[in-house]
Amino acid sequence: MSITSRPGLTLHTSNRLERLADGLAQVIAHPLRSPLMSEIIVVQSNGMHRWLEQQIAERHGICSNIRFPFPQKFFQELFQSVFPKAAAIEVFDREVMTWRIMEQLLCFASRPEFATIANYIRNDHRGLRNYELARRIAHVFDEYVVFRPKMILDWDAGVGKDWQPILWRELQRSAPRQHQAAMGLQLIDALKRGDAPIPERVSIFGISTLPPFYVSLVGEFSVHCPVHLFVMEPTPVWWGDVRSKREKARAKQPELFGFNEEETGDNELLAANGRLGRDFLNLVAELTPAAV
Repeated sequence: MSITSRPGLTLHTSNRLERLADGLAQVIAHPLRSPLMSEIIVVQSNGMHRWLEQQIAERHGICSNIRFPFPQKFFQELFQSVFPKAAAIEVFDREVMTWRIMEQLLCFASRPEFATIANYIRNDHRGLRNYELARRIAHVFDEYVVFRPKMILDWDAGVGKDWQPILWRELQRSAPRQHQAAMGLQLIDALKRGDAPIPERVSIFGISTLPPFYVSLVGEFSVHCPVHLFVMEPTPVWWGDVRSKREKARAKQPELFGFNEEETGDNELLAANGRLGRDFLNLVAELTPAAV
């Protein structure tokens, strides 16, 4: 496998994690320009973090000066490096939002849009219902920012008259356009202008899916630095093309009738499982990576 230091997205796939670890070891065998700069390997869990530390140490004799951030943490750090004055990002932390939402729910209880909310928290003398409801709303808003960024941006612009967009606009009033959905657009503009400090190299290992919002950002900064994406793929053919009978029926594909697995080459077990992983691969394919 040839390793390039040129900007671009390189996709590494295998049905064995050990082989992906071999590929990662080859990538990081080429040191960064500065010995003080940390290698960045984005992972999904602490278990993968610990396993990779062991695998890298076995292959190189040592594993040091490597950071293993989770995806959300990695992108938050990226935003903060590009926009260091945007400390208000912390305003949209899930725990911080919970307490802010608790306060706003009480303030908005008299508004007709919040009638259902007011009825739910009425006579909540200890505040337990209010806290639990606020915690769930904060979780949903946090998901909206990443999985439905366009809707959040529309809410910012005044679209929506129900209680959710009203509550969101009040939350972001103290830090307008400093949540991840808005800052993602600003990051793309900064990258195009060449004003964004970016890592020298990024590896993303063993992550089966990323929100489309994050995938689009990966594509944008891979134009400016090498990005290596290591993905498990349980089939020698492109997993993203495998479809179940149900999916073919929904797409009204004629080969559904008289379906024969040998003729189509689709494996029903692969087709019935891992749909998020298949969709993720297809999103990555739209970024035109160089496959390895």
